[in-house]
Amino acid sequence: MTLAKLKTPMKNSFERVNGDLKEIYSSLNKYSKALDKVSISFLMSWYQSRSDTYARLTAIQTRHTTHSQQ
Repeated sequence: MTLAKLKTPMKNSFERVNGDLKEIYSSLNKYSKALDKVSISFLMSWYQSRSDTYARLTAIQTRHTTHSQQ
């Protein structure tokens, strides 16, 4: 009799915990995807700025080398 009385509240508690865990994992998944997008965007802009800087330095070096040889 005592075990039968405990079964329903325990089952309800486990269902509530599982529902909360689903919500937590769903939020964590969304956060992870958003973080990936920001990270990729940041890295791409950083790489682009580095590439632009390298291109400018190469152009300056080429002009300097060409000017020095004349």
